[in-house]
Amino acid sequence: MVNNLLKLLNDNNIKIAIVTTAPRPYCEKIIRYNCWNIDVTVCYHDCSLKKPNPQPLLLAVERLHDDLDNVISAGDKNIDILASKRAGIVSVGCLWGAEDKLSLINSEPDFLVESVNKFCTLLKKRFGIKSYLDSRCNEH
Repeated sequence: MVNNLLKLLNDNNIKIAIVTTAPRPYCEKIIRYNCWNIDVTVCYHDCSLKKPNPQPLLLAVERLHDDLDNVISAGDKNIDILASKRAGIVSVGCLWGAEDKLSLINSEPDFLVESVNKFCTLLKKRFGIKSYLDSRCNEH
């Protein structure tokens, strides 16, 4: 379902950045394996400071050539949410991928979603994505 979500974002010309604490070779391997079309990646060695510091997220926004008002940051860890808040970016806590759901909830994201489908609904409202979004996100 995440593959469908990313394809839908690509189809609607919504830029995608991955900001990860993983090393670049691992990140790129995952992107290639899944055939994802990602605009920007910010990996472990790209910044001197790591999440929950906002530096990696701000670098991603800079590389996207976008404004903070147009960005949503989705994450499954509390450090993702804390970094988003510190960067002034709308944060979405993704419970479907969280190992520590309570910590994610306690980080108080702007939005909390239980599934890819719920995240799709949020994106639909935020970016005015076409109405077929929900059905595309539910495809297997």
